[in-house]
Amino acid sequence: MAIDQKLLERDPDRVARMFTEISPRYDLLNRVLSFGQDGVWRRKAVRMARPAGAHRILDLATGTGDLAFEFSRAEGFDGEILGLDFSEEMVCRARRKAAARHLSARIQFRTGDALDIPEPDGWFDIVSIGFGLRNFLDPERGLLEAHRVLAPGGRLVVVDFFRKRENPMMRLYLDQALPRIGRWISRSPSAYHYLRESKKGFLSPDEFVSLLHSVGFQPVVLESLSFGVAHSIVGTKPASRPGPPTAA
Repeated sequence: MAIDQKLLERDPDRVARMFTEISPRYDLLNRVLSFGQDGVWRRKAVRMARPAGAHRILDLATGTGDLAFEFSRAEGFDGEILGLDFSEEMVCRARRKAAARHLSARIQFRTGDALDIPEPDGWFDIVSIGFGLRNFLDPERGLLEAHRVLAPGGRLVVVDFFRKRENPMMRLYLDQALPRIGRWISRSPSAYHYLRESKKGFLSPDEFVSLLHSVGFQPVVLESLSFGVAHSIVGTKPASRPGPPTAA
């Protein structure tokens, strides 16, 4: 992997506090800073995950639950959803949103660690991670945990900002405008500077596909969103392990 060592040495408690700090304006920031595209990206990820007929979905780094709610609207899916996040304040806000939408019986939100998922092997048909994998202290361990709790044939869908070559206009926006707008709306001096740095220090889409292969996902499908601003990537846990070769 080519993840910046500084990302791997982050203090997870400090990151959790940062997300708690910006939670009151988190949804607004997502809409403003993505120019309203974050909903489009989530809907694309849900379609790629093919949730019709699934029984249980786990949404890791669920934040205020927007990707979980997107799954709940998917045609042909009437199962249950569990959202996990390490910020208690984010989870509380997700629960309030679920109650307001009369979805509390169908979608549960809990505080939890994506690196140590408190669920049994093979329990979920789909695991999703929306714009949260860059915040994992150990992304490979998180992917291994996702693989563990997926049923054979289950799918992992990740939508995120991966490291890529940026044109001058995009670099200007990410380096200058995004941190300033984020700081102004969130009132956090560091949160959206962190977002920029975490993108620069993360994996490229191709590196992430290789990582998914290495932890056991096959096949892997990648799709660029909004001309490469974000990417949605789906990996499948094989339905069965290949057996030993048989004698001719």
